Amino acid sequence: MRDIKIMIVDDEPPIADMVEIMVNRIPGYSVVAKAYNGKEALQVYKEHFPDILVCDIKMPCKSGLELVEELNEETGGIEAIIMSGHSDFEYARMAIKLNVVEYLLKPVNENDLRMALSKISYRILEAERVKSLIFGSEEYKNAESESELKREMFYLVSQIDKMNFKQIQQTCKTIFLKLEKQAATTHTLTDVLEYLGTLFDLRIQELMANCSNYTELYDRTMLAIKKSFPGQVTLTAGEVVDLLEDRIRNNYTSNISGKQIFEQYGYNEVYLTNLFKQQKGTTPKQLLQKIRIEKAMEIIRENPGIMIKTVSEMLGYPDQLGFSKVFKEYTGVSPKEFVSRLKEQ
Repeated sequence: MRDIKIMIVDDEPPIADMVEIMVNRIPGYSVVAKAYNGKEALQVYKEHFPDILVCDIKMPCKSGLELVEELNEETGGIEAIIMSGHSDFEYARMAIKLNVVEYLLKPVNENDLRMALSKISYRILEAERVKSLIFGSEEYKNAESESELKREMFYLVSQIDKMNFKQIQQTCKTIFLKLEKQAATTHTLTDVLEYLGTLFDLRIQELMANCSNYTELYDRTMLAIKKSFPGQVTLTAGEVVDLLEDRIRNNYTSNISGKQIFEQYGYNEVYLTNLFKQQKGTTPKQLLQKIRIEKAMEIIRENPGIMIKTVSEMLGYPDQLGFSKVFKEYTGVSPKEFVSRLKEQ
């Protein structure tokens, strides 16, 4: 099993050094880079592309959360551990719950660090295992033919006309069929997709993480490319439905307007809402509420002392009463009753 690469970011060098010492005592992990402020960390990250980022929440130039947010946008998703002091803890916990990263309270405890790294590295290695099963082994059966395949794919990508969608579609179909037919390794597939991603600002890691075969990967890639210039390409009704579902799942703390999205692509709200229910088994509003309330239950379970008002604000509800009403409709009990039952258990 390969070593998991770690990058540490903290504006206090002694703390960064201490975390590095702790990491080096844990088998299977290696520190590949350190940085001492958020701005510097952006460049260093791009030079080393670590598997896991360990960073302080408060730093000069750019906070840890701002750093994670920016890297998420650029890379399509990173694994991160945030370190925070007592005064930052509640704020950090709230923010991190919504950004799906781990947190550690300063001074960092080595056992806590070990557990956080173990939890994240399991996800990383499992994702790599699944991709290897789907897209081929990491080991090159024939390095020369693999290199030739990559050169051919790079040439096809270089010939793409960004303003001609039909040509883009046909070229991408050719690329994906060849990659599948020749059993390209994950390494080659990723390189080709990253090159394609430079043309259309695609989140490659996100695309690959949410598909199970080449057909699905092609479909998701084409949908993502269409989204990059919606004014020039008309989405089908089904694609708009998928687009709305993606936005709800990825932005459930915002008040997403299905009507606005439907009208943006020239579709009737009633027709698309009915199609959404037919394809997804629920309405956009019901899906948003389901995701929010399930997330609320998760947050309360893990933080039994948290205020209900705080939870409602975290999930985008303008007032606590509205949140409590939806919570009871979904669970059958009020948030306070839910907390009481947890305490009894």
